[in-house]
Amino acid sequence: MFMEFEKVEDNLNVLYGTFGANTYFLTGKMSIVIDPGVHEPEVMKSWLKDLGYDFSEVDAVLLTHSHADHFVNTKLFDNAKVYVSKADSSYILTKDGFMTASNWFGNTYYPLDLTFYKKDQVFDLGIFKLQLIEMPGHTQGGAGFFEKNKELLFSGDTLFKGTCGRCDLANSNRELMKQTLESLLDVKFSVLLPGHGPVYNTTVENQKNNIKDVLANYFS
Repeated sequence: MFMEFEKVEDNLNVLYGTFGANTYFLTGKMSIVIDPGVHEPEVMKSWLKDLGYDFSEVDAVLLTHSHADHFVNTKLFDNAKVYVSKADSSYILTKDGFMTASNWFGNTYYPLDLTFYKKDQVFDLGIFKLQLIEMPGHTQGGAGFFEKNKELLFSGDTLFKGTCGRCDLANSNRELMKQTLESLLDVKFSVLLPGHGPVYNTTVENQKNNIKDVLANYFS
């Protein structure tokens, strides 16, 4: 059973997606999974077990957007409240295989018991305080999370090291993606935790330069 995972810091771990999305697990006063992805259930079960948890102990699942490679494994977390933006929820609730990219992944599961994010919502784990940031572009209702004290940014499929998420999909918007990236220049983060690919741990200045390079290369 193949697993590629990393301890980012105490109480924050990532299970890298070999096909779908990265999955982040944060613990504190509550336990949160960001984007449970499409990992094999036994892989995710083993990973959580190694961290001292099981599916039933996860309190909340936070989805950065409505693509299936990020949400399929919400089915494993029976006791968790599942959050998504209202703007992205309709594609999941109507089981739209095209707009959710479920058709690409052979997915037939959709989480229908959803809770919508509130504007500027904060998820307080004590150790971490995750501030919701609206990130439209890759999808109309894309979302990310900023932890100010630890300078962490969970960017979903908005920003990666050296590139950004696709904005040529049916529910994408190129101009909104540009505006979102420009707004992230004002967010002081030193660790980028993207929806795919490696965690980028550097300095605030290098993160700004990464965004500037992406804007110059793709939006100039």
